[in-house]
Amino acid sequence: MDLKSISLPVPNAIFFITGSDTKDVPKIERGSSIWFTSACIAVGCTPDVDGDTRIAIGWSEQLDIADKPAFDGELETPNQVVSVDVVPGKKVLEQYVPSTSTRIRIWVNHPVEPDNVTIGLG
Repeated sequence: MDLKSISLPVPNAIFFITGSDTKDVPKIERGSSIWFTSACIAVGCTPDVDGDTRIAIGWSEQLDIADKPAFDGELETPNQVVSVDVVPGKKVLEQYVPSTSTRIRIWVNHPVEPDNVTIGLG
């Protein structure tokens, strides 16, 4: 799989990474820019009024990123698909994965309002 990416204004400055058609979104609280449950990861990003956010997704071993990820965890993927939604149900990126649980790593270029987010799978 090649790296897939998209640049767009993200409504409400939060997008979601899911592995199923879940309604189990994490509670968004101050003091962080990444929130998660076992079925959904919410990522804070640049407000849409301030411009586009580039979101990229690819296999971790294909990414050439030396920095420590802002997030490293497991996502339930019972449908063997990882989706990126700008609002729940509005998919902008999707990648098929080989198992029902997938390691997700996320790198950001800013700790609070990144405009460049890379999602590593596996």
